[in-house]
Amino acid sequence: MKGSYLSGAVWRNAVLAAVEMGSAVAGQAVLYYFMARRFGPADFGVVTLATAIVSAAGTVASFGSVSFVMQAIASRAAFAAHASNLLITFQWANAAAVLPALAVALWLWPTSFAERAFILVMLALVPAECVSATVRSGFYGRERFTPVAALNTAASAAALAVGLACLHAGVSLLTMGLVMAALSWMRAAAAVGIYTRMIGPLRPAPLTTAYSTLFRPALPFFAVLVLSLVHMRAAVVIVRWLLGPEKLGIYGVAATAIGAASLMIQPLTTSLFPSVAQQTGAASSLDSRRALRTLVMPFAAGLACAAAISALARPAVTVFLDSSYSGSVGSLRILAWFLPMIFVSSTALRMLMACGRAGTAVRILALNCAANITANLVLVPVAGIEGAALSALLSGALSAIQSVAALRGTT
Repeated sequence: MKGSYLSGAVWRNAVLAAVEMGSAVAGQAVLYYFMARRFGPADFGVVTLATAIVSAAGTVASFGSVSFVMQAIASRAAFAAHASNLLITFQWANAAAVLPALAVALWLWPTSFAERAFILVMLALVPAECVSATVRSGFYGRERFTPVAALNTAASAAALAVGLACLHAGVSLLTMGLVMAALSWMRAAAAVGIYTRMIGPLRPAPLTTAYSTLFRPALPFFAVLVLSLVHMRAAVVIVRWLLGPEKLGIYGVAATAIGAASLMIQPLTTSLFPSVAQQTGAASSLDSRRALRTLVMPFAAGLACAAAISALARPAVTVFLDSSYSGSVGSLRILAWFLPMIFVSSTALRMLMACGRAGTAVRILALNCAANITANLVLVPVAGIEGAALSALLSGALSAIQSVAALRGTT
């Protein structure tokens, strides 16, 4: 797009990242679809809740360091050799502190044994995902997308095949969680092997060095990640609390579908991040007109996705799932229009972060989170899961408006 930040290098890397992300999202969507059919709404509510909790644990473990390291590598090449060694120490130390406390809290949670056990097993994915994220940031910060895209595409295909085989064999929800955790660790081991072969050994840095280097600079990025997570996942906790696991499972079908679709903008934002950091020197110097032109493509793509999902919501649910999930049609139609909002805001926020304006992103997301939680607490009791969907749409629109306004104010 002429006059935007979407350069040839960004498009090339976006295509490679899209192959990786597309295979991962498609594989997970297919697997979750068959899990929804196999286990029913109540157990699928457990899966939805587990996904939200694992995402929270992963965010705390990463502590915003991946985005900071990608920016640092892109804008300051001398940092690249040391970055991944710092990152793996930093993230694993955070996981070691957070996961035991979270596990104890979950074990004491007054709910069913099956629900607690599945969530605890899924927490084993977090350290493995830290390893994979370290390798990804190392390659992506250098704008070398091909090795990671190839690995994750192959890993997604293998995970889908193994997962479908397990479901066909009639395994329990807990066994399914164990399989998913094992596959995540296998992918992490393969990622380390590729990194070692192409860049060098991944040697953890001393703990004090990792924290003194990463803690303070990563704080704004951590705040962005936490607030983004709350914005996307707050409804899961509120629906589970107010309406119960079965309603959460029905809502989870719609939320999982839209969550998968929302990730499809990430290849663009991931490849845009190092490019913007290089061009601006991470010095808050975005060109307003170029930045706003960059948003035209994600907005148009979001509108097209929203129209298609909204039109196909009822046949998709009734044909592919049984009548127990029919209540998700209304939520799916509402949530579909969240996509153009999140496509615009996520692209804009990544540009702001890449040029060193993480504080602006924090302020935008803080207001959006407050609006989202308030809307959920007001609308869910009176409108059920459709109220949760409407809350996401309202806060998504607020996020897009604020993000565009922030870019208009750049120089």
